[in-house]
This record gives sequence, C-alpha cells and structure tokens, in this order.
Amino acid sequence: MTRMEGALAAEKLTVRLLLPAHDALVFEAPEDEVERARCSGTVMSC
Repeated sequence: MTRMEGALAAEKLTVRLLLPAHDALVFEAPEDEVERARCSGTVMSC
C-alpha cells in the first residue's frame, strides 16, 4: 500500500486511497486519470 501511494504521487495523480481492505484497495480518481492510475497498479505485484 505504501508503494502504491508513492507510485501515484510520482505520476502526479490526484487519486486518493479510500479504503484498504484485506486483499483489495479502493481508490477515488478523476475520470481522466483512471487509466493512468490503473497502469500504476502494476507496482503492487512487484
């Protein structure tokens, strides 16, 4: 989760983590940033 927040910040996205729950993270993002934020999600699989 910490790496995900750093990755989003590095991409200069305004996505906010709303709810960390067990094996899932729930985010809120402006519609125009959704695809870029989705690509940043690959950092979680490292």
